[in-house]
Amino acid sequence: MMSPMDLYTALTPDCSRFGLGAGVHEEITEEAINSGSVMKKKKEQSPVKNSVLNKIGATGLLSYADFCVLLALLSTPKRYTDTIFNVLDVDGSQKIGVKEFAYVSSKMALKSGGFGSYTDQDQKEVLASSSGLLNYLFGVNRDQEVSKEEFKKLQIDLLNELIELQFLEYDKENTGVITELDFAQFLLKNGKIPKKKKASMIKNVKSQWPSKAKGVTLQEFKDFFCNLSEWWGTREGALLSGR
Repeated sequence: MMSPMDLYTALTPDCSRFGLGAGVHEEITEEAINSGSVMKKKKEQSPVKNSVLNKIGATGLLSYADFCVLLALLSTPKRYTDTIFNVLDVDGSQKIGVKEFAYVSSKMALKSGGFGSYTDQDQKEVLASSSGLLNYLFGVNRDQEVSKEEFKKLQIDLLNELIELQFLEYDKENTGVITELDFAQFLLKNGKIPKKKKASMIKNVKSQWPSKAKGVTLQEFKDFFCNLSEWWGTREGALLSGR
């Protein structure tokens, strides 16, 4: 199991301001999960207002099956969210029930029998788990359903929060603005660029922007992410990126 903030650190392994980080673990009792005390530690709390990660964490932890579903959801362009919903909506009712979710998420997760292994026991394990995602989506009694609109909102809320957490890695004083240098370092940190060239690019930003600096706001940072995400989902983006 992982905490919702572990989801953030898993997707952004080079970020360290939030979450406990790789290799850190502890034994958690069923009582601690049920009481919601797991997410009370400062490092395990998202600072984002109305955090969906905190809401999920208040009801439990994430299982590997949850992680697989959320990873698919977060890596899918918004124009294709309907496809993921339709995969989970096994009976075509335009609502996702907990048994449908358990069925599909078990198939997505890697089991000992190989990818896609699924038995009645798998479903029972999912339904009986203390999954915070299942509790958040379907209620503690697992008797609620999720509509397509709610499913899409989950994707948007998660994406917005993860992007804001990335922004806050640089905006340590919570001013709502980061420098052009911060933005450049963010863009280049995972690029496959030789160190010498990367240093030269950073130097150019340092020399040009102090006199022009206006900063990059959170909204501009989010807009950049959204535009890049939508472009990446297009045919042109796939061709240009070599996919």
